[in-house]
Amino acid sequence: MSLDDATRTEIADALREAHRTGTPIPRLTAAWRSVHAALQVDADQIGQQRDEYRQLQLLQIDRGIAAYFRPAFIGREVEVAARDALGTPKLDPETGAMLIETIRVYDYAAADRLLKLFERQARLLGLDAPTRVAVSTETHSATHEMLFDLERMLTLAADGEGIDGDEPPPDTAGL
Repeated sequence: MSLDDATRTEIADALREAHRTGTPIPRLTAAWRSVHAALQVDADQIGQQRDEYRQLQLLQIDRGIAAYFRPAFIGREVEVAARDALGTPKLDPETGAMLIETIRVYDYAAADRLLKLFERQARLLGLDAPTRVAVSTETHSATHEMLFDLERMLTLAADGEGIDGDEPPPDTAGL
């Protein structure tokens, strides 16, 4: 059989037979090797591009951390009118002028962004532990029951019976 003129089914049958008997097919073996080599080259290129993209993302995250760190954790000094515990402005007893005090102000939105950047950085670097999901026996048995019910409904539908077994599904062929 010539592979150029063969259908997919004929090629699949020939491959099954060759696999069953252990007979190599020289053209297919060479084709497989060339496809495998091409896929390996593609995988290597994709891996390299992925690593470059990861480095770019890490650089951008570092820049974001540098931009948000100062407002979030160091803050900035702001001069405001001094007030007592009741919120009344404090006055200089000698001049009667309003007293000014310096306070430190922090940017909570910047702190939130920093947390998001740190989380993304940890994911990119693989520092997060894998998430584990515990499946209880109740969940496991409930899943099996749902699968059994679904299989039963599909069987009934394929047999032309209704889901509850009382009437067949409506004929929608003319729609």
